[in-house]
Amino acid sequence: MMKTKYCSLLFVVTTLTIFLFSCHDEQIPPSISGNWTLVELNGSGTMSAEDKQHIKPDSFIYSYTYTGKDFDAVLKLEKEPDVFSESGQYKETRTIDSMGTIITENVTHILGGNGEWYVEEDSLFFLNFISPIKNEILMLTVSTLKLKENIDYYQYDGNHMFPQHFEGTEIRTYERNQ
Repeated sequence: MMKTKYCSLLFVVTTLTIFLFSCHDEQIPPSISGNWTLVELNGSGTMSAEDKQHIKPDSFIYSYTYTGKDFDAVLKLEKEPDVFSESGQYKETRTIDSMGTIITENVTHILGGNGEWYVEEDSLFFLNFISPIKNEILMLTVSTLKLKENIDYYQYDGNHMFPQHFEGTEIRTYERNQ
């Protein structure tokens, strides 16, 4: 009789332990909606241009890196409707390597974008007037959101005779506002 009670107790304790540990592993992911303060920003890439009209003799390429600082910027992700807004500003230090010549510049970015957003698999998409901007969600906890954006676009402006092609990666880290 005593052996049966001991085995039953051991079975209950073992089952309860397995249940508790399995529940711990399947935590509900935190909500991505809320107010997020930008705390870190880093990026790198290349800019290239090809003279397809043969106005200049060569194409050119330069590489760049940048780091954000002096953050006073907030990303607000509202739920139902799923809209976002960015506000505030931050400074960025850029280092550009143009065919061996190193240029460092400081730029202030003022944010004011807004639109719709949605999550699909492990990515957060921001919808603007041109096309969705995909950000891979590298980390999402109750207090931290880390996003990676792959940059690939062409810039046409009046200062250059041919389009500039920008490619790179930007990683942004946010902390949730309490």
